[in-house]
Amino acid sequence: MGLELHPSNIVDRIKRLEQRVTEVYKKVGLSSAVIRKGGLTLLDDAFFRMVDDNGVEIMYFGPDSEGRQVALLRREGGAPVLYTYFAGPGQQYWALTDGAQNQVVADDAFSGQGLARPYLPLPHGQTDWNVMPKTTSGSFVTLDEVRYYKQHPRVNMTLRVGATVGTTGEWRVQQDGVTLASGAIANGVLTIAYATFAVTGSHMAPLNLDVQGRVASGAGSITAHIREAGGIQS
Repeated sequence: MGLELHPSNIVDRIKRLEQRVTEVYKKVGLSSAVIRKGGLTLLDDAFFRMVDDNGVEIMYFGPDSEGRQVALLRREGGAPVLYTYFAGPGQQYWALTDGAQNQVVADDAFSGQGLARPYLPLPHGQTDWNVMPKTTSGSFVTLDEVRYYKQHPRVNMTLRVGATVGTTGEWRVQQDGVTLASGAIANGVLTIAYATFAVTGSHMAPLNLDVQGRVASGAGSITAHIREAGGIQS
């Protein structure tokens, strides 16, 4: 005798079929998904990990073997490119590495402030009038210069300017013949002048900045040279 299919039997069979399909999906895993609203939240020390088709871990965000939260991003092949690590208890830092795994940029974990890498040169300048670059010319003369590759859109510059007694002058900063900043040099005074200006050119373009000075009045000499200069943000 054949099985008589009542509506309740059909519903039960559909439910069982749905359960089996669900179980199959669970075993296969998530192959593709789109989140249009909201987001993905991992709780209770869950982690996010990406592994390529060669079995190499490319990305990891989550707890390490000691339960500390870390982040790791690798190049193709597995070499680290960006990661966080611990220099000591509670002293976490991040580092950006080159292809040879040298740390090229990292923050200072011990102080919790500023950079650990790279080491940056400190600006310096002359304080003895006798060795400062000077001119007695009434026309602008280049007394100092900067040659560098552009990284920042603006430059902040501190100048030491001065003139002998009975003499006044002018200073200016030029980029390829265009004046970006200028000022007066007072009679018989050695002081500090400040200049902040935008520079032209694309990223990594070679730039030329010239600090020039001239005598405006008097028979003495003037000086204008860089005490400190650095690139800054807009």
